[in-house]
Amino acid sequence: MRLPPALQDPAFRLFMAGNFFSQQGAWAQRTIFGWLAWELSGSSGWVGVIAFLSFAPTFISGPVFGVMADRADLRRAAISVQLALISVSLLLFAALATGALTLTILALLAVTQGVTTSAQNPVRMALVPRLAPRAALGNAIAISALNFNLARLIGPAAGGYAIAHFGAAAAQAAVAALLVPMFFSLVSVEIRPSTANYAAPVRIAAALGEGAAYAWRRRSIRSALALTAVFAIVVRGMLELMPVIADGVFARGATGLGELMAAAGLGAFSGAFWLSSGDAVKSPAPGEAAEPPLRTFIALFGGLLGVALLSTTPGWWAALAIVAVIGFCSTLTGVTMQSVVQITVDDAHRGRVMSLWVMVGIGSASLGALTMGAAAEITGLEATLRLGAATGAVVIALLSVVEFQRRRSSRSSASRNLERSALEKGRPPPP
Repeated sequence: MRLPPALQDPAFRLFMAGNFFSQQGAWAQRTIFGWLAWELSGSSGWVGVIAFLSFAPTFISGPVFGVMADRADLRRAAISVQLALISVSLLLFAALATGALTLTILALLAVTQGVTTSAQNPVRMALVPRLAPRAALGNAIAISALNFNLARLIGPAAGGYAIAHFGAAAAQAAVAALLVPMFFSLVSVEIRPSTANYAAPVRIAAALGEGAAYAWRRRSIRSALALTAVFAIVVRGMLELMPVIADGVFARGATGLGELMAAAGLGAFSGAFWLSSGDAVKSPAPGEAAEPPLRTFIALFGGLLGVALLSTTPGWWAALAIVAVIGFCSTLTGVTMQSVVQITVDDAHRGRVMSLWVMVGIGSASLGALTMGAAAEITGLEATLRLGAATGAVVIALLSVVEFQRRRSSRSSASRNLERSALEKGRPPPP
């Protein structure tokens, strides 16, 4: 049996082997952070705050690291970031093992983790296209998503089980160990040279402005960012509140949290597995823009419908099924939107534009977690989920109408151009 196109490259295979373990550790650690916030506070607001602190640095430091990723030695940068992730994990383990952990320390570690992750994301996204053959870029993105969501399936369940049976300190020690193989993969991997040519020294503000202008001028990137933001605020924001749903609503404790996150991971893995058989987005013809297919818009509304159904407080098994559907829709939209951006952007702007995409996706999720967690304290979780789903559906409907009107206008314009070109050459216009 032949390997998928991207995995036929040895460098990409080596990278993915290390990344498999690293992602398992990262998802288990997210479960641990969420559970510790709930255990220390018993407050949905605090769960939202810790989630926000973990992701908020993406807004501030993420774009700066994106500028650096466009010019840095990517392998050296990736190694440095991986060492920083291991250090944060060991610090959390030390605080748990010594009994010194408080909400304040947890918040500080969440911020530190957030800053480190804000560096990791643009570096990782700039690295993948330099490892896989360009012709297999869409497949490489889908395989990366498959690996990410396999970890999302296994990591949270394993983290929840480890907390319940061995304690949070032992679970965190395992997380630190899982991050180590990626370090050795990065030390060994070779990447292709960048096609970008930088003659002038970097000026952060100017480079950020140039990257943002580049993204804004490209309609496909602009549309992907807007749809990602709305979906992430509501759907991914809700997923960050699963400790509240698992224990506050269903009284299932850390094991229930792991099961809920594993259900989301199962749905996400299914979506990524489906996409990995081909490209999430078809490569456009020269002169045309990459476009998300119709199934992406169905998934956007499917995720919002899942949030609305979860607000009805169904039984435990129904809740697991709904969360799995939400995970499927979340991955399908996320991989597709990332593919649209990656196919459109060039090497010279990739780090900055991908950091902008991450800033919108992860930053919006953290904003959603903070807002929905605070609203749940005031109006209750069920009302918050219903209002969020309804608001998100209205905004995405409006964005979808604009997108499809733009496509129809673009195709009409292309058809007129073909007719004009044919008439100028003395041929009959195409049917």
